[in-house]
Amino acid sequence: MPFIVDIGANIGQWTSSVKLLVPNARVLAIEPDPSTYRRLKNNLSPLTDVECANYAVGIQSGSATLYRQPLSTMSTLHPSGNDITNNRIEVQVIPLDELLERSPHIDLLKIDVEGAELDVIRGASHTLQNTAFLLAELSLGRGPHNGITFLTELNRICPRTRILKFGRPLGNPTKPACQDVLLSLH
Repeated sequence: MPFIVDIGANIGQWTSSVKLLVPNARVLAIEPDPSTYRRLKNNLSPLTDVECANYAVGIQSGSATLYRQPLSTMSTLHPSGNDITNNRIEVQVIPLDELLERSPHIDLLKIDVEGAELDVIRGASHTLQNTAFLLAELSLGRGPHNGITFLTELNRICPRTRILKFGRPLGNPTKPACQDVLLSLH
């Protein structure tokens, strides 16, 4: 049975699609925002072999400020000038290595965390050693939290990482905000 982890699951759109394509997959869907998490649990409750966890994934255990956006898929732990909002909450943070310490192998790890991708992999060095494929949404801006820094750090953790496919850039066509990339880690 394939094991798939969805970090930044939002309300379950991606997890639901995965279960349609791979019905026998076991999926862990992780979402930090408590109100979005409630919708996630409700949306995924009819599906079998799906577990939900209400955390932000990061470097170390603790708490962090989540900057909520009107479009919940854009909420972030690392706001840029346009992301700063008065609608913020404290959320619990856990490293992926701690959350998945008993999981021997991940077939596909998806990371879509609006600029916190680097924090996720820095708290997941053991987990990444046991992961076959990674699908990540890379930020093309956000200063030090950009896609090049992410790929450099990922290559340090998993030196055999190879890019398999880039998705289309998302956002303004003249200044895209992010791009999906599928990677083989071994």
